[in-house]
Amino acid sequence: MLRENGSGSIISLSSVGGVLTLPLTPTYHAAKFAVEGLMEGLSNELYPFNIACKLIEPGGMQTDLWGRSLDMTKGVVGSPYGQNAANYLAQMIVLASENRVQPEMVAQVIYQAATDGKRKWRYPVAAADFIKYRRSMSD
Repeated sequence: MLRENGSGSIISLSSVGGVLTLPLTPTYHAAKFAVEGLMEGLSNELYPFNIACKLIEPGGMQTDLWGRSLDMTKGVVGSPYGQNAANYLAQMIVLASENRVQPEMVAQVIYQAATDGKRKWRYPVAAADFIKYRRSMSD
């Protein structure tokens, strides 16, 4: 349908977790990296048809993801990962709590991506600190 119309956009909700990986959640990050790769591939294939692929990349959001994630990490208590996991989670709970945004902000960015007419690729939302951290790392 988009090819028939001669233009359009495909918008996918990814995460800053598709740009960098944090401890204790490798399967989450693997899924988000896959979304990023899929969209990059589609972007190259669909460019000649004037179809833009856009990624929305939220950082922390005011949802219960951290609460559910903490429940899932209880399995590392008493394991060889226990102390490192506890230290990491103590730091991340503060960072995540201080930098989370309301889901409505993400909805506004999705609307912006859908209506701005730009061929912009990434739309980070409340992800500046995470992206800055990633850029500080060597490849």
